[in-house]
Parts: sequence; structure tokens; C-alpha cells
Amino acid sequence: MGDYYDIDDILADQQLNVDIPGLATDETRSNGDELQADTTIELPLWMAESLAANDFVELQLPRPYGSRMQRILYASCRNVNFHALCPYFYKFGLKLSLALDEPQLSELLADVYRQRLELVLDAAQRSDAQNMVEFISQLDETEKQTYAIAKKSTQAVRQWQKGDAKLLQSAEILTCFQSAPS
Repeated sequence: MGDYYDIDDILADQQLNVDIPGLATDETRSNGDELQADTTIELPLWMAESLAANDFVELQLPRPYGSRMQRILYASCRNVNFHALCPYFYKFGLKLSLALDEPQLSELLADVYRQRLELVLDAAQRSDAQNMVEFISQLDETEKQTYAIAKKSTQAVRQWQKGDAKLLQSAEILTCFQSAPS
């Protein structure tokens, strides 16, 4: 279950299995002050997981992870604006795959990340920062962090090549591999 204040636990589409007296919105109110069974609403993932554990809701994949979007991503993920879909597309998608027991979603996320990683690393090595603003604005937060680390590493290598840097250090992105057991 997620943290109450965790920004990664953004809204997810959920399906209510029971009527809940006193809980309704202007959009879902059909008769009285009760949210009817089989009504689709959006809830934070942390709340939806708790309600699903008690069989009050049935979890469903939100649109950014649904079958239509999965087909689009399998076809070509290079031009998809992930930030518009979900600013934390990968992190939230992994949480969803665990909550819904959807291993194919985590496989899709890994494949998409590998494909887009090439674009992100290539962009980080370019020096034309003016053209990168639009590209960076379409990345999810994980990709933005990867871009920042790669950009910093590229700048360090360029400094070293010019002789400005006395010592070339390992890139931050490689530290996870250095501490891993052999």
C-alpha cells in the first residue's frame, strides 16, 4: 500500500462493487445521496488498494495503461508524451502491475523504457539546449532524472577531454552496478 503523501500514487479508475450511502459526487449522483454499485470513479491508488482488499471496489487499469495505449506503445513509443499521460508513468505503472497482478504491464514498461532510453541518452549528448525544451517536457519524471544524470556525465567527459578536469569519476548512473555483488 502506498504512502498517503506519495505523489506517485495518483488517481486510478476504480469500479465500486457495493452501494455506499452518503458518498456521491455531482457526476455520479443518480438517486439520492448514494454512490451506486457498478459506478466507475477515480480514487487515489492507496485508497483503492485498501477498498479492493475489502472487496468494496474492483481495480481496473486506468486509460494511460489500458489496452488501447498498450497497442500504441507496442507500435511506437518514441513520440508519446508520457508527461501528459502520467507524470510518473513508470513508477505508477509498476505499482499498478503489482496491485492488479498484471506481469505483462511491467514487461511492457520495461520494454518501453529500454526503447526510450536510447532517445533520452542521445538527447543528453547534444549541445543544442534550446531544441531540448520541448523534448524534455514530454518525458516522465524517471526519464527526466535519467536525462539530468546523463547530461551531467556528458559535461564531465567533455571537461576531461579539454583537460579542464583533473579526475574522471564514474557516472552516478553506474553506482548501482558497482555496489551489486558479482
